[in-house]
Amino acid sequence: MIILLQANRELVSEVLIRSKNIGEYACELYLEKNYSDLIFWKENRPYLNSENYPNIEDKLLNNEDIHYRKEQYLNIHLYIKILEELNENEELIESLNKLSGYNQQRNKVAHGLSEIPASQVNVRKIVNLCYQIVDGCVDLKEDWSKFYDQFNNEISTMLDE
Repeated sequence: MIILLQANRELVSEVLIRSKNIGEYACELYLEKNYSDLIFWKENRPYLNSENYPNIEDKLLNNEDIHYRKEQYLNIHLYIKILEELNENEELIESLNKLSGYNQQRNKVAHGLSEIPASQVNVRKIVNLCYQIVDGCVDLKEDWSKFYDQFNNEISTMLDE
């Protein structure tokens, strides 16, 4: 819901940064739910449990595109590859790939402190991708995405009384 609020305010930097976090968190929820022994946590970071999933680790280590190393904590790119290896939901993987496509712009903002004008990024598209990803990972009520609009209407009604 916060990312929707930021999108409505055209806070491009915040949307870019939070979208990756949302994607990673949704993947963690999904994998914990469906493969409870795939991720282990060390110092608040997720890692692949290579003892239980040696085939996935081998695939990651041999994939030159992602530069995976043993003892590397997981990120959105690795989650995508893991989901692909597990032959998981193609729509979820497609949405995650689209979201990770914004990573270069996100990194400019997050690491380079560059500002990106709202005209260069479709924040609505990013928010919709986040909804699709979260919806593919957890069961959501249909009306949760309209929370702030409903809440604002309730406040307006109370103020009018």
